[in-house]
Amino acid sequence: MAAYFSSYCSQKSALGPKSVTALLKVRLEDGKPVHFRSGNDGEDLKVVLIHQEFNLAPHLTVAENIFLGREERTGPFLIKKLMNRKSREVLSRLHTDIAPDRLLYTLSMAQWQLVEIAKALSREAHILIMDEPTAVLTPNEIEILFEQIQNLRASGVTVIYISHNSMKLNRSPTE
Repeated sequence: MAAYFSSYCSQKSALGPKSVTALLKVRLEDGKPVHFRSGNDGEDLKVVLIHQEFNLAPHLTVAENIFLGREERTGPFLIKKLMNRKSREVLSRLHTDIAPDRLLYTLSMAQWQLVEIAKALSREAHILIMDEPTAVLTPNEIEILFEQIQNLRASGVTVIYISHNSMKLNRSPTE
């Protein structure tokens, strides 16, 4: 899948903490503009956004968070073994040993970010938008994230990386 972007980004620091506004017009390979009315519209087209703020449920397990809204089920029952196995696979890509059956609230904030990234990776995105994904990560975790970004790009995924930290942009995931 090819994607073409025209984008406009601006920083608004007069409002207090720096925030980034990014407006994207997406044209998929057929050349027709795509307008998203909801996150589901984007995900249906394999466009996935990792928000700066966590979109996780602390009282659920890591696997339940990764599959939240897309749970593996047999009727009304979750297939937890399958969700745990798939979660373990995607978490291993991030070189983390976070157990899929751990409750999220028992993890550090950096581990929460890794769960967010794992959730996005599990959706098999063609276009992945990352808003400040390194904000709470350690230097080692940042290196692992950049390695994953390189792997995603090599496999044909378009990655849009948003950061206000110029130091992190100097060591960009495109190196």
